[in-house]
Amino acid sequence: MTPKEDMIERTLGWMVEHLDGGGQEVNWTVAITNTNQMIISKVGGVTSARRGMHDLAHWMAAQEWQAELDGVCLAKKFTRDAASNHAEMCILAAARSMGMNPEVDVDLMGCPSLHCEACANTLDYANVTTLDGARKGSQQGWCHPYAPMAIGLQYGDWAPQIEELDRFNEAGAPDDFPFEYARQLTYQPAGDFEPLEPEGSW
Repeated sequence: MTPKEDMIERTLGWMVEHLDGGGQEVNWTVAITNTNQMIISKVGGVTSARRGMHDLAHWMAAQEWQAELDGVCLAKKFTRDAASNHAEMCILAAARSMGMNPEVDVDLMGCPSLHCEACANTLDYANVTTLDGARKGSQQGWCHPYAPMAIGLQYGDWAPQIEELDRFNEAGAPDDFPFEYARQLTYQPAGDFEPLEPEGSW
């Protein structure tokens, strides 16, 4: 059996080399769920229509360890209220939308760079193990994958918002949480995904 860490790191390595200019910092994220599915996304979500996905699908199909997975999916954006669909949160929202039994949870996740503070704190709340650390500092915008809320400099000072995000997560992301600093969005997030397939099926 190929360790999940190796599957994620090899996939990220191919992406860094072949997508978004090659060798530059890229904002792709790769995860594997408790149901042994790989989920891939980037900032703003991704679909099979994006440039490079055809080549990625064929590269994946050629890997011997691909047979150990129960499919590979692309995670799309999850909210239309704002543009701040971070890749990690697209994956969490997509996993929740899969509606399988047992419940789909993300076990392990990796990125080519550090997680932002809001993503890192929410990954911890969701009990996701990551291969990467976190960086402190503000974000222009960030949306929650499980609830209609957002934080970011566009809404005010970062520090009280990230503290409120932590309180919100610790409370279980309730519908009736009294936001003071974060923004209450109009629509519930709706994760979505599609299979990554080279002409048909795995």
